[in-house]
Amino acid sequence: MKLKKISVIKSNNSLDTLSVADWVYSPFEKAQLKNLRKYIEAKGFKPAQRTECEFVMSALSWVTSQWAHDGFNAPPKSFHALNILKAVHKKKERFRCVEYGGVLAEVLQSYGFITRALFLRSNDVAYGGFGQGHVAMEVWLNDLQKWIFVDPQFGVYLVGGSRKVPLNYYEIYQEKKAGRFAKLQVKVAPGCAGVVANKSYKDGYKKFLKEYFGHICVNNSEIKVSASLLLESVTTPVTFQGLRLDNGLYTSRAELFYPQMNRVAILLSYKEAGNGVGKSFKELGIKTDQDYLQKMAMFAVKPEFNVQLKSGSKIKERYQYRTSAKGQWIRIVGNTFEWSAFKETNDLEVRAVNEFGRPGPTTFMKLAYK
Repeated sequence: MKLKKISVIKSNNSLDTLSVADWVYSPFEKAQLKNLRKYIEAKGFKPAQRTECEFVMSALSWVTSQWAHDGFNAPPKSFHALNILKAVHKKKERFRCVEYGGVLAEVLQSYGFITRALFLRSNDVAYGGFGQGHVAMEVWLNDLQKWIFVDPQFGVYLVGGSRKVPLNYYEIYQEKKAGRFAKLQVKVAPGCAGVVANKSYKDGYKKFLKEYFGHICVNNSEIKVSASLLLESVTTPVTFQGLRLDNGLYTSRAELFYPQMNRVAILLSYKEAGNGVGKSFKELGIKTDQDYLQKMAMFAVKPEFNVQLKSGSKIKERYQYRTSAKGQWIRIVGNTFEWSAFKETNDLEVRAVNEFGRPGPTTFMKLAYK
């Protein structure tokens, strides 16, 4: 009797999938976001749909064009994106970079994207006076499987390296640290060309950005924690421009600040009861290590699994799976299903779809049974 072995040929299944802290992204407000989406579509927002990146850039362009910047007009703390846009459209109000970042973050959330307003701070943020901070935003793209940085006050994003894809802020910092900041390209979102098309403006934006590489920060309103990634800062400030700065936590670990998002972890448990041995080792005549190896085919576990799926996301999700790369996605009731993997090579792909209908990236596992 030939021993058939179960082995993983290739997989991106990882414990890291579940290691997503509460402060990494902004919490979703489902009812509020549905009202926002209805409002912006009535106001003419038509997102580009071909790729997630194009979708984000169309939203960036739309938000940038809604009002002109006013660095001193702060809305009431209770205001969300819908309140701000109504004040813009009905009262012709203008707002700060803070509101550009927050509005774009919520607009994209209303279509199922995971986003966060990103606070950029200078090395002298503690007591350097006014203008030591700027607010933009970052969004997770499933199709690129990375965070990217966009600045809705200016309608721009940055590209660099061989991939020519949008960078997140930590990647921008890494390019600066490596002496390649001058080579980064400032890209203008479609529809914003009339505002920021000329080269001097683009060069000016990079000069502007150079002031904000002390640390970057995400505020989570639910848990009331300010979480920051240290870049060039050598100290951890406890004031902001001389004002109070509450509940600030800092890290130098970029992987904590930039986790993989929307991923699903695959947990396999065998359907066979106990240890899978139908007879006792005594009945099988196993007395030595050599006996064990020679007779393993008689009791080795079979590849029949109960599959359980888990996500690190706090967003309500449903799960799907398929057993071939071109197969139909099968919706799961709950988070468990059965999988038999008796072929020589067996494929399993799973993903989560959030309550706004946006599917996350695929977690896959290729098993051999031979």
